Amino acid sequence: MQPSRRIYANGLTRQVRRHNDLQSRLITADKEEFEEACQELLSSTNACPSELLCAAGRAVASTKLTVSPRTKEALCTAAGRLLEISTNLTASDVVGTLASLASAGRASGVAARHLIDGLKGHLPSMVPNMSPQEQLKAIAALQKLKEPFSPTVQLLLDNLASKAGLDTLSDFALASLSRTVATSGWKATGFPESLAASWKRRVLTHREVKANVHTAVIFALGKIADKGVVRDALRTSNSSLDFTNFTFTELSQILWVYANNGDVHPAECLWKCLLSTVSVDGMIACGRQTIGYAFWAAGVMSQKYQGAESILPLHLIEVMADSVVLGSVNGFQPSSVSYMVWAAALAGEEERVKSFCCHILGDNSTPEAVGRFKSLELANVFSTIRALGLESAVPDFAASARQYFLEAAETAAGTAANGRAFTQVTWAMVPDGGPEIEAFMKWFVANSAGVSVRSLVRMLWAVSKCDGLAETTAGRSAMVVSLVQAAGERFMGEKGDRLVQQDVGLMAWSLGTLRLSHYDLEDKCCLFGIDMLFNNIIDSRHLSMLLWGITSNSHTSPKALQLIKHVVSAVNAGSITFDPVDVAMVLWAMAALDVYDESAFRTLLSVLSAGIDQLPSTERRSSLSKAHRAYLWAASSHGFVFSSEEVVGIAEALEESQRSSGAVCANGAFQTEVCQALARVLRRSVLPDAEILSEVDLAPALPGLVVDAAIVDPKTGSRVLLIEVDGPHHYVDVLGSTGITARQYNGQSRLKQDLIRRAGHKLLCVEDAKWRILKDPAARHEYLSHEVAMALGLGSTKQLCPT
Repeated sequence: MQPSRRIYANGLTRQVRRHNDLQSRLITADKEEFEEACQELLSSTNACPSELLCAAGRAVASTKLTVSPRTKEALCTAAGRLLEISTNLTASDVVGTLASLASAGRASGVAARHLIDGLKGHLPSMVPNMSPQEQLKAIAALQKLKEPFSPTVQLLLDNLASKAGLDTLSDFALASLSRTVATSGWKATGFPESLAASWKRRVLTHREVKANVHTAVIFALGKIADKGVVRDALRTSNSSLDFTNFTFTELSQILWVYANNGDVHPAECLWKCLLSTVSVDGMIACGRQTIGYAFWAAGVMSQKYQGAESILPLHLIEVMADSVVLGSVNGFQPSSVSYMVWAAALAGEEERVKSFCCHILGDNSTPEAVGRFKSLELANVFSTIRALGLESAVPDFAASARQYFLEAAETAAGTAANGRAFTQVTWAMVPDGGPEIEAFMKWFVANSAGVSVRSLVRMLWAVSKCDGLAETTAGRSAMVVSLVQAAGERFMGEKGDRLVQQDVGLMAWSLGTLRLSHYDLEDKCCLFGIDMLFNNIIDSRHLSMLLWGITSNSHTSPKALQLIKHVVSAVNAGSITFDPVDVAMVLWAMAALDVYDESAFRTLLSVLSAGIDQLPSTERRSSLSKAHRAYLWAASSHGFVFSSEEVVGIAEALEESQRSSGAVCANGAFQTEVCQALARVLRRSVLPDAEILSEVDLAPALPGLVVDAAIVDPKTGSRVLLIEVDGPHHYVDVLGSTGITARQYNGQSRLKQDLIRRAGHKLLCVEDAKWRILKDPAARHEYLSHEVAMALGLGSTKQLCPT
């Protein structure tokens, strides 16, 4: 060989040796040696892409190497530039580097992010030639980088499922892929079906698939698949799997899928195997989030089961709760605490639940610990504690939670989640109320645009049920008025298909309970109610709530009349049936709106008659009172007469009701004042001998209907004039765009007045507002003289009092 060629060959050999040596050092060097190798690589004029990719990936990923941030940035920048111009990259280089970078988590540096984007850009062209292992590695890397779903992800999953086929993957690889996809949040088209099919073939061919593989696939399907795919997988699970060798964690994950995806219930053997895996030592060793999911899933399944079927999930909750307490298991995240307290409350037994709650909230009671909860999580725990009457058992937690909500009402963002949380807490505080509710009302008014209509309506209902709030709304509670206006504005702008029956029923009921009449809002409720009635999506409870709410506020618009007429037609057609507890409100609405139909009236009475004795005493009295008033209307205005069957049924109950209610004396200071002033007027009138009687029953024409007072002719005993002394509770406030603009008689007072006048009686109604304005006795005397004269049909006061 010539000297020149020998020198060239030797130089080339040394260069290859240096290259191989550098590549080896990049892979194996530790600490400072790696930094030196990286610097050498960066200074090289002929560095190849694979070396730069390897160095960049290792520099970013490793936590044991000493690599300066500047070197990392330079490596990523150089590798990224080479990616833009290189055409001879291999899938192994691209996927390997992507996996290295992914092991460090989501990239934060600009250069690293640019490098990742460059690597991702090369993937689509390489996917067809990738091995299944490389595809799995790429999918796992994209998941670790928290990459959103993209065409590249879809391409990788499609190619893996179709070209290679999931059946060619080992059980371990299939489980690993399932876990990756389950935690990614990706919704890939077609892949869940392929995954389910491959798993099902493995199950049905009786391969010895390990429990963790079954668990990984079923859990992944629960996360990413459509309901139909999940249901089929769960049926296969019920019929073909033996859960004997499954761990508590694996069974809990499978139970989560059953609970979260609905219609298929777990096989009994799953419950029994799950129960057999619960122990104190097991709870101590188990992941805390897994325990929380198990409580939640068991709680959900107990509610889906009917009757005796709920015994197994409830027993599981009890056993888990006992094990947690006995093992002093703590350290749960707030979300798990929320699930566990809620589920434990379902299981029943008071002392067990109390013991569990005291334990689980023991290290979650300080303001700092409570502050780690999300608003909905804390609301769930607090409302459960309130419902169980355990506030005194966990005083520190209760105090911290109340303080949390007071502060949150001042600072929390106007989100739907916060709206649901504040509503849940308010519901839990009915009927006691509290300063938190005042703060929540202010928050809802300020943030009405950001919360759901449902939360606004539920908040309004809870406020109407709280002591001390409904009573102060007659023109005096500006915050309640503002809340009604805010809720009304959102409700009016909502489309009917976005509302459910509870929204409509609670809105109307709340307005009636708060005694706030909003014409347009009540009309909107009527319109929604008509549509829901036509579409058969409103039940007895919510339709009766709607009817009571609008008629209680004397809403008698054409839409209200249309609604009650449709209800009557539905009753006659049998397309809706009312529960006994709701019937009286429907009868009352027919009377208040003066829409009579004998067939519907008798049908409703028969339902009430059949179920009246099963109602709790309070609801029984309320129902009979409403039904009796409706009966008086039907009899006096429309000639209704009880049949022989009804006489021995509902008629006797109504008669008993009116006797007991008629025995109640309701004299008040206002009524006494008016009667005394009226007596002075009569002494100077043309009726000086007339008597004034209080609490007069209008039998026999209107038995059980009692008026506050009556002027009676002592000679004949006839009632010359009936007197109603109308205090604030006889009225509702009328709400306009600027607030309360007027007031009007409520439905009860208006119906009573109509019945009295239709029976031929003369009636004088003394309004409290007018009376209070007249402070001087002489002015009150003149006012009463004029009103009595007009009521009796006399031309002037002088005709009543000539002298």
